[in-house]
Amino acid sequence: MLRVAIGMSLLISALTPAVPAPTELPHNPYGAHMWSAHNVDQMEEQLTWVRHLVGEWGYVKIGFADITAETKGPQKQWAWFVRRCYELHLVPVCRLGGLYRDGGWVKPKADPDGRYESMARAVKAVVAGLPRSDACPLYIEIWNEPNLAHEWSGRPNIAEYGRFLVDCAAAIRSIGDKRITILNGAFALSASSAEEMFTAVPESLHAFDVWASHPYPQNHPPEYNLHDNTADNPDFAIDSYLRELEVLRRFGRDVPVMIVETGYPLGNDLFTQSEGFPIIDEYNRAKYIMRAFRDYYPTYPELLAVLPFIFCEGGWEVFNWVSTDSKTDERGLPTSAHLQYHYVRKLAKPTDSTGAVSGHAAEETLGVRIEGAKLRLEPGGLSATTDRNGVYFFPTVQPGRYSLTASAEGHKKTPGRRITVSAGANTVADVALAAIGRGGIAGAVLDGMTGEAVEGATITVSPGGARAESAAAGKYLIGDLVPVRYTLAATAQGYTTHEVRGLGVAADKLSPCNFRVAPQRLMPGDNMLGNWSMELGAGEGETGGIALRWETLGGGLSAAVSDQTARTGYLAQAIRARSQHDVVRQITTYNVIDAGVEYQVEVWICCKDLRTSGAGQGAWVDFDFTDNAGAVLARVGTGQRVTGTSGWTATRLRSTAPEGSRRLSVNLNVGAIDGVAYFDDAYLAEGERQ
Repeated sequence: MLRVAIGMSLLISALTPAVPAPTELPHNPYGAHMWSAHNVDQMEEQLTWVRHLVGEWGYVKIGFADITAETKGPQKQWAWFVRRCYELHLVPVCRLGGLYRDGGWVKPKADPDGRYESMARAVKAVVAGLPRSDACPLYIEIWNEPNLAHEWSGRPNIAEYGRFLVDCAAAIRSIGDKRITILNGAFALSASSAEEMFTAVPESLHAFDVWASHPYPQNHPPEYNLHDNTADNPDFAIDSYLRELEVLRRFGRDVPVMIVETGYPLGNDLFTQSEGFPIIDEYNRAKYIMRAFRDYYPTYPELLAVLPFIFCEGGWEVFNWVSTDSKTDERGLPTSAHLQYHYVRKLAKPTDSTGAVSGHAAEETLGVRIEGAKLRLEPGGLSATTDRNGVYFFPTVQPGRYSLTASAEGHKKTPGRRITVSAGANTVADVALAAIGRGGIAGAVLDGMTGEAVEGATITVSPGGARAESAAAGKYLIGDLVPVRYTLAATAQGYTTHEVRGLGVAADKLSPCNFRVAPQRLMPGDNMLGNWSMELGAGEGETGGIALRWETLGGGLSAAVSDQTARTGYLAQAIRARSQHDVVRQITTYNVIDAGVEYQVEVWICCKDLRTSGAGQGAWVDFDFTDNAGAVLARVGTGQRVTGTSGWTATRLRSTAPEGSRRLSVNLNVGAIDGVAYFDDAYLAEGERQ
């Protein structure tokens, strides 16, 4: 293990500047959020990846837990982490925390008089024992999200936290070291919680130096924000912290803010049905967070840094920037990083001696992004190609003036565009290409249950609005389309809808696209589930893994989005039996289920050679009414089990939500010894109110 650590140290040393650290810290808002103080080897490796991501004097956050009144100082790995950050020219942000027991955090223990002086002495001992540097502050965050039940022994009490914060801040300040900067424990974004704390404990208003905040935009893009007055829902934007800062100013304080948590979890579709924003997948997530860092965060003068949740941690896969099974390549980069890591890594940081050029290529009339466009930068002959998002990067470019050209198959080459590159800055150069050819789409609409043709179905193309109807044998043809990618949908009276995204059209060619729809036997009402037909796959129609918006409740599950069979569209969620009970579920967002209301669930199941070893096994569906924390209040099961080899079979359940219900989990179950079960066309709707 020591050899590994030495090797990693040598690898990182290439990233460490030879020049002395600056006396005044440059403003670099890029950050990363490591979760806990793992063993030294693991922290060393992750810090390598972080340094490549955030640049010199970027920020990195970590959690120090298990602090009690008996704690006498920092653990050895805590001090190591802070010292290593200084060596790498990273700014450490240390979140202090207490005990984690039975699925929740235990609130700090008060002294008999209601104050927290014993805990404050322990906090002081931890902070006093951490290294400090003249090059940058040591940021100390005091606990986390105390307005949530599971963070405060099941019953949040803002006044208690305010008193705890005051006592801890006083103890830390008594150390007498101005290099220590105090952060409040960020609330799960809530301006009302801030107001409640300042009202109940007025001295808490001065118990921090920088305001910590957790603005999660959900599935809103970065252009949906408060600074530009474009956010209809101000609680869910990249800069929702402004509502908290308004409270601070009203009480008489004006301080900088640090976003110590934010991000886009895969599968988030909170505002898909209500506002039309797409579900979060690998591709739009990378685009959103990159543009937030490139185009928005640096323009907010009150913002010190942004540390997205979470860098690389088991159990948080939908948030991770780097996969937990990643290794390190010869450049010091993770071998298995998510797209958002590479997008942000390629941006120029304010502390870089080089600049960067980035942007997207789009067709000029429809604005559709073009994949595979070729960009060239002269002088120097640098080249780049747009990816699936239509995005390109020139990540390290010497300062100077350049000419940028773009070309793509079926489009006119753009004339040279003059751009200027500056050290530590990102030059944004979006390009528009004019199509010089036309293509088309042809195919048929079929019944997914019988394979028979569906006549009279309407096929729509977006963008552009082209339409056609299926004729004899279900066939259709749409022509005169510019060569880009489109979204198509086939709808027919009495049938489900099949949507196809990202279908490419080439000049002077017909692209094939067949649709599979199925008889509409679903219950009335809007479907409350996302990716209900599994057509988004594991993201952008990709097969493998768990369908976007769905999740597994256990490890080792053999599951994949499969194109082997489907009732609607091309894809279904497959679960392979492994002699135990496996579950894939989708749980609704918070506060959408009401007690006393009837809810109805329908899911279709198809099995291939599913062998069972006894009664109560097979493939089936049930659903749970839960509270907001996910605790099950009631399970609605079914005696119906699908086994053997079967065609598509409907499972339908309904029940009235009991008292306390706030969420509902639709569960896809497989308990068998061999074979595969497929699930498709999941539906959840509200029924009658009592």
